[in-house]
Amino acid sequence: LPIVIGPAHADSACRRELARLGAVMYKSIHSPQNQVFLALLRDYRRLRRLRQADVGDRLGKDQGMVSKVESGERRLDVIELRAWLYAIDVDFVAFMKELDARLSRL
Repeated sequence: LPIVIGPAHADSACRRELARLGAVMYKSIHSPQNQVFLALLRDYRRLRRLRQADVGDRLGKDQGMVSKVESGERRLDVIELRAWLYAIDVDFVAFMKELDARLSRL
């Protein structure tokens, strides 16, 4: 089996390249990558002309939870993200491609 070396074991040049690609996992909810993600969520909601309350209704949640997600106060796991995107009629794969394109411009 090949040995996989993660960012903690990588040399500084490798860590810089991983950071440039957005591949380093940041703990901060205020990372540039997370801000791009949150902006994309908001952009798609607004494009669909949905209020936060509308998204909450579709998810069986309240508007406050939607606000917390969009502000970065609460994170979504991948399963929640899939449900969120379904609720706003956005294809998961298309969303990820757009997210990747925006992150690559950082």
